[in-house]
Amino acid sequence: MEPVLHTRKVFQLSEAELDHFEREGWVGPFPLLGTEDARALEPELARHFQASRGYFYPADVREGDCYYEDSLWFQSLHTMSAALASIGRRPELLDRIEQLLGKDLIQWAGIRFEQNPHERLLWHTDTEYDHWGGVSTWMGIQNVTPETALKILPGSHRFPASPEDIQHKYGLDLTRMLDDDEMLSELQRILPDLDNEPRVLRVPVHDGEFVIFDGKLWHASHNPSDCERVAMGMRYSSPDQRIRIPLTYLPPLIFDPTRPPCLLVRGEDRFGVNRIVEAPQG
Repeated sequence: MEPVLHTRKVFQLSEAELDHFEREGWVGPFPLLGTEDARALEPELARHFQASRGYFYPADVREGDCYYEDSLWFQSLHTMSAALASIGRRPELLDRIEQLLGKDLIQWAGIRFEQNPHERLLWHTDTEYDHWGGVSTWMGIQNVTPETALKILPGSHRFPASPEDIQHKYGLDLTRMLDDDEMLSELQRILPDLDNEPRVLRVPVHDGEFVIFDGKLWHASHNPSDCERVAMGMRYSSPDQRIRIPLTYLPPLIFDPTRPPCLLVRGEDRFGVNRIVEAPQG
């Protein structure tokens, strides 16, 4: 009798998906967890978010000031919970991300995104990616549907300016424009030489599914439902990228001297520029 060979399924992006990511700045959705398994994560996410410092951007900050020596960054939930750390190492995620970033990978962020009924998070980029390269994932946890999911501007990772740049350079705060058509009109006025006419897209994600997107992609969210909506973000880079904790949101960013904890989730770290910690057990 021939021996049975147990091989792990490989989750690869197709050539069409790789081209889509390059062109549009995102790809997916892909299944990761069952609906009930995803929803069961919410108490774990909420508990560890409460143990962190929360969304902390001090009004008055000076270069060199230390705020995180004895407190936890709200993006470090994956280093606090064994369940969240395990999810961040799933091959459904890492096989695809490896195609985009290479065989050596660190996870530097695990984030809970809560949105109350009818609440909005207006247009922005993840400004950390102005300082290092990487990709983000966004996964539905609770009450996520294509109607409540992330909004994006496809192709905006190639724009010559971010919403934060536009506010800093031109004094126009696109983040306060509640109407997407008004925002698109102003965007085309300021950036008239875009290759394609910008458009708003809702990513078609449900609970337990995820998308991968370029860190510089413009995105926003709006929960028009009467229920609280929860999603989970995970962010990855190659180990040569120096990860830091921003203390300000708009450029120029100021960073805390404390290095955030990162997990080596695939391959090896040959650079030593980040604080690599062991994954939590339990």
